[in-house]
Amino acid sequence: PPTHTHTHTHAPHTPPPPIALVARSCLLKVADLVSFFQRYEGCMQHVTEVILFAEDSDLCRFKKILDAQIAAGALSATKAYGKFSPPPGPSSEEVLARAKKKLEAAKRKRTAKNKGSAGGGGGEADLFAMIRGRQAGRAEAHDAMLDALAAKHAPAPSRGEGSGSGVRKAGKTKKAK
Repeated sequence: PPTHTHTHTHAPHTPPPPIALVARSCLLKVADLVSFFQRYEGCMQHVTEVILFAEDSDLCRFKKILDAQIAAGALSATKAYGKFSPPPGPSSEEVLARAKKKLEAAKRKRTAKNKGSAGGGGGEADLFAMIRGRQAGRAEAHDAMLDALAAKHAPAPSRGEGSGSGVRKAGKTKKAK
């Protein structure tokens, strides 16, 4: 048996299954982030693996929180954390601010559109007029379709003398007097 025993002092290579179910829209509790930081000795790859739905845009926020904790003396910087730098790009706050602006613009556009259509006679009167207009359009299209079918499939009017139905049977002719 080998006499040299090696003990691991750093975090395991594969983290346990996720233990924090944190939705992106919820704020991650600082205590949870600190706990994960301590458990994985500052290896941010492992920390982000146990935080579900963590994305690159969240890493800037995580770094700000952890830097504040280190500056306050609640945490000590580790070698693994010293190598960590979040990828360039918008932070989660910037992404959230952009999403809010888009949502507000869409709401303004929707309310302006609703006010414009209801400005004259009110919402119900406009709706009634729109329904009547569509019904009239459908009726015209239906009549045009029936006229086209009648022209295509109806028997041609007889050119001869005014006989009853105008339809002749094949092989039969009228006798002249």
